[in-house]
Amino acid sequence: MRCQTRKSIGPTASGFDALAELDDTQLKPYLAQLQRQAKRLREQVDALIAPFSAAFPGRSPRSMTPNGLQREFDRALMELERVHSCVAQDLERFADIHRLREALEALEATRREESGTRRTRTRAGRC
Repeated sequence: MRCQTRKSIGPTASGFDALAELDDTQLKPYLAQLQRQAKRLREQVDALIAPFSAAFPGRSPRSMTPNGLQREFDRALMELERVHSCVAQDLERFADIHRLREALEALEATRREESGTRRTRTRAGRC
């Protein structure tokens, strides 16, 4: 159903005054239209937020601001650059097959020593 224009409501009444003068049966089409529009807007906002919600699980969509997301992206980029640097160092260090073999043998020896303790080491912040 099409909404009435201001002209069809009354030429001298303001928009709010004209709506206030309508009875419930006349307001129903307006309310239905507004509800449909609100639903479409919610769906569009959800579609826009979905990729960010997937990328940052546990964060509420309302807490995601452009500045906050930029900080998250900057942190992720810094971590990616750190890992890239570590990989580049490893590639350079182990370009010689003999050095790679020695490092792998040392790693295997360390794992055999630790196998009884089941202790794991983290490499956070290091290469």
